[in-house]
Amino acid sequence: MKLKIIKTGNSLGIRLPKAIILQCNFKENVIIKVTDQGLLLMPDPTESNHIGWEGAYKTTIKARSGKLKKQESPSVEATVLLPDTEKDVEW
Repeated sequence: MKLKIIKTGNSLGIRLPKAIILQCNFKENVIIKVTDQGLLLMPDPTESNHIGWEGAYKTTIKARSGKLKKQESPSVEATVLLPDTEKDVEW
């Protein structure tokens, strides 16, 4: 997939399609690592959907008692910011 680099304030960034955001399970933050092949984006492990057995039990109890609030859907738009640079970046 080819994405266009956009200007975001004083930085550069890319917009990720919604399908990629959902497929990669991205929430509000991502972990970025620079590799020999380019950038590696990973979901932030502190924003995991995994709630464990205790969390599932508590959610079930709340749902049965009618106290469960409607959950908001996660943000599906993200911008990856790149550092400012005067020279062209080669991949």
